[in-house]
Amino acid sequence: MRAISSLSKDDRSFLLSFPNAPGDDPIFGRLKHFTPCVGDNAAGLCPTICRVNHTCYSPKGRPNAAYFWNVTTKEEELRAVADISEGQEIEVSYMEDIINYEDPTTLLRRKFCFECSCKGCTRPAAERLASKQRILA
Repeated sequence: MRAISSLSKDDRSFLLSFPNAPGDDPIFGRLKHFTPCVGDNAAGLCPTICRVNHTCYSPKGRPNAAYFWNVTTKEEELRAVADISEGQEIEVSYMEDIINYEDPTTLLRRKFCFECSCKGCTRPAAERLASKQRILA
């Protein structure tokens, strides 16, 4: 909590601009938006990288970039994991474990306060379940 109180006014406003899930602590609930960047035991304010949009791994598509925390430089890095055309949106997956997850739409709604509208999540629920069962088989 000491780290939060030492934030500049602009950084605190930036943090508070993120949604907070109902019932979560007003600060720590918002910090969840940053944990994909630096891990579960830390958080960092990465104003550009944390705004990169999410897409799920699915037969309909997958992320074209990934976050990496550089422990040596203590900097967040965003790297392409697929070719990205000029003008194409850069997308990452907010979920680290694509095998042992609950329904991604439920997880993303609960943890990040948004409805995923990627090509994978907009498939019918039965198709999403069949995909998950194939992955787990």
